[in-house]
Amino acid sequence: MGNITTILVNYPPSRDVALEILSKLSEQNPKKLLLFAPYLMGVLEYVMQFPARQIRSLMNVLAILSQTEGRNPGESNHFSDEFSILLRKQLTHSDIKIRCFGVFGALATIRQLAIQKDPNEARIKELLKLAWNFVERDEDACGIFFDELSNCVSHIPLDICRNFRDTLKEKFENLWTIDQCSQSQFIQYGQRKSLNLDMTYDANKECSQDRLVVIFENKAMQMSPLVVPALLRVLAFLETKVESGELIGIDAILGCPILFPKLEYYQSSSIADFTYNQRVHLGQYLVLAINFFRESVCAFVADSDPELRVKIWLRLENILQLQKFLVSHFDYFPSLPLAYVAEKTIGSKDKDGAGPSGFNCNYYHSVGKMKEAKVVKPSTRKGKGTKKSSKKKARREVSDSESDDDEETSVLVTKKVTSKVNLDEDIQPKKILPHLRRFDSKVFQLLRCPLNCEPTDPEKRDFSRLLSDLSCVSQNPNLIKEVEKFNPDSLSLLLLELKNQASDERCKLDILSVKKLLKYVCKHINSIIEYKEELESESEAVTTTDHQKKLECCLRFLINIMASHFEAIKKLEKDGKEAEIEKSLESLARLINNSDEGAPSQLEITASVASYLGGLQVTIKDPATALDHMKLLHIIHDLRDGHATMKKAIDDVASHYLKCDWKLSSAQVDGFLKIWLSTTPSSIKVIKYLVSKLMTYETDTELDISEVEQKLPNSAVFKSCTATNFHTWYNVLVQALAQYVHKNLRRRGDFEDSIEQWAAAVDIFKELVAVTKKVQKNLILVSLLKHCRMFLDAFISGGAELLPEYWKREKELAQTFCKGLQVPCRTIQHICEHSKKNTDMQLMKSVPLVKRVLETLVFRVREVLGGQGAANAFWMGNLKHRDLHGDCINSQIIEENDIDLISSSDADSDIDEALLSGRNEQLGGSAHFDESSNDVDLLQASGDEVD
Repeated sequence: MGNITTILVNYPPSRDVALEILSKLSEQNPKKLLLFAPYLMGVLEYVMQFPARQIRSLMNVLAILSQTEGRNPGESNHFSDEFSILLRKQLTHSDIKIRCFGVFGALATIRQLAIQKDPNEARIKELLKLAWNFVERDEDACGIFFDELSNCVSHIPLDICRNFRDTLKEKFENLWTIDQCSQSQFIQYGQRKSLNLDMTYDANKECSQDRLVVIFENKAMQMSPLVVPALLRVLAFLETKVESGELIGIDAILGCPILFPKLEYYQSSSIADFTYNQRVHLGQYLVLAINFFRESVCAFVADSDPELRVKIWLRLENILQLQKFLVSHFDYFPSLPLAYVAEKTIGSKDKDGAGPSGFNCNYYHSVGKMKEAKVVKPSTRKGKGTKKSSKKKARREVSDSESDDDEETSVLVTKKVTSKVNLDEDIQPKKILPHLRRFDSKVFQLLRCPLNCEPTDPEKRDFSRLLSDLSCVSQNPNLIKEVEKFNPDSLSLLLLELKNQASDERCKLDILSVKKLLKYVCKHINSIIEYKEELESESEAVTTTDHQKKLECCLRFLINIMASHFEAIKKLEKDGKEAEIEKSLESLARLINNSDEGAPSQLEITASVASYLGGLQVTIKDPATALDHMKLLHIIHDLRDGHATMKKAIDDVASHYLKCDWKLSSAQVDGFLKIWLSTTPSSIKVIKYLVSKLMTYETDTELDISEVEQKLPNSAVFKSCTATNFHTWYNVLVQALAQYVHKNLRRRGDFEDSIEQWAAAVDIFKELVAVTKKVQKNLILVSLLKHCRMFLDAFISGGAELLPEYWKREKELAQTFCKGLQVPCRTIQHICEHSKKNTDMQLMKSVPLVKRVLETLVFRVREVLGGQGAANAFWMGNLKHRDLHGDCINSQIIEENDIDLISSSDADSDIDEALLSGRNEQLGGSAHFDESSNDVDLLQASGDEVD
């Protein structure tokens, strides 16, 4: 226990593991852990920098121990009194952060009291009342209180829930609603912060509902409006429990209009002209309205009432519009309230790198309240080291020296207008996620509704027609189905939310728990495919519109969701993994074949899935979607342990995409090639095929040879390979070749097979190295030096062992084989000298290791040839240093009188010169090489080599 508490205090990266151990101990054997309660209480002195999740875990452990019976029968638990005193002190503490600790502890204790066999209702009621009295007017603690209470409502006794429900309903009605008929109240709230407010987003105007309006206004000594979304959430949980699943008492809230700034403010492009305070309030109203509608949808989405179902879709449209406003003007809002008080920011990490950051209980104070911001007069003193505004930083930081509301603020950096349709950036980019409350998992059941692929105007969707005559809806359910349809924007909103929550560990959303998810996803994919086929059949030259681009984005999100589903299966334990794989693939195969009869075999299921998913390549017209499609195939390939049908599907799809005339980024090229090469049955064949198409030209080409030599890559087949991304193609191919020989040829196998593979690998290596003579970009040279060492090292270990037997069987072929390896090694040596001549630090980092392996290769080959009685055929002399073009570097030309073993002007040749001289007579024959092609010798190494 001492070690665990020490870790909690002194080792932040291991803190989560220690708390998990404590949680398991408290659940399995709390009586023994009770002995060490003083140690855990001591940890509380160091929790000020703990993230919210860790404080919650620690308080939950202490709450369990406080409700544990003594070790001996009849023995009282003194720690229970001590913990109660601690909670009271924390709840009444002047430090806001410590009060939040008390809220975590109080709600954890209430939960432990409620789950006991004989719950102490009096104690629960007392503790709930205590916590509520101290947090009601504290906006930070109150937000945490509502969120934590929502998680334990199901355990609290019914009578206590009913009483507290009535209290909260009364608070909500008194503080956050006004009567539409009350003109005095409208005059009172109609103009705030120099902004005109209107009653908008009314879904009750055609219904016989109470004419209430929701307001988000601060009132002195009352609850903050920033907690209204959290209040609505806990109110819905309490109402559901008290009314046995019904929400009759609060159903008017779903359609209530809100008092909101005029929409013209957000639709205007001159929002930067507003004062600082006005922009603060515009942003806060916007975030509050979005979160209020989100919680409304979460509360009522499972209701079967036709009226409420129509209002759910209306609220989704409202959320979509408001989020577009938020994204469009996000850079102009100086401060925005966070969705959850207990989370500082989505996706951030602790200072110790141990996960999501801790909550900032002062965050409302730091980002501004729904009250007038403090006016600070500009200072007359000249500041020291005043920072210039950065163009890269879109959000402008407000300093203490900023002018008051009446003075015009400095111009903000505007967003670049782009015509590219990208729904994830237009609707819900990551930057706005910290300000949005999450949907419940039951909201994603709306995915069962169909997708309308036809272009429609969202403003013309007639919700009021159905709301005005709901009696006909009950008689004719088809009318409501006209409303319950997704458009590309609304479907993308739900898919993005599901994707973000599935990837966020704090949400605890298991994507596998969304019922029939694959069925819904496939139906939407099929709808998009059918729509695109209809467009192509109508006209041969179809113009790509913004609507079609939105559908392409939707298709990408659907593929992402399917990939996330199978990725979640991949993370399961081995026992449940196989069953879930079979279940998911079988259901997917049945959807594809539209049949529920019979039990297909595993092979038939995989073949059907591979055929269906592989066939999507015809529909996909966007590189980002294509890459996600490849990732999905890769995941299923791994789940099926590299099934042959999946390998073939990936081969066909990758080849198809890379032949498309797309402008691929380096990251996309890297993704396509690595997935293809990692799944293909024979990566060496794919590498050879790509090299032959990209780095060589057909002999019967109509282009002039002199022009061809200057034109790489050859994009005739793979149109996506351009001069801009060619270095990425080259890097992936060189790396893949080196990894292939290192993995498969490093150890000797069957001679015939091994020598055949090495011959192919050396030919490919020669072609790759030859590229550097035509394309001398630094990125290509760096890639070659980085990966050639692995290739040559593998040859030293596995390929050189084959030379003796190869020499005995086919002497001339063996000589040709050595010469084929010699030429690229010469070029590599040129590159090494080039890096030193130009003092290129990127290249020079790899030079020492590369030169070492080149030298090792020379001695290794000489050793092998010496074992065959041909030691004199391979001899060494001084090496001339040359540049990339093969010309001698002037500062390193070697004088003739310094050469002992070589007298000719071409004294730097090694194998070729030796074989052409009389020293080759011991081999029983001679070799004939083209000396004109052997004017550069880079495999030569010498002990007195000049570096």
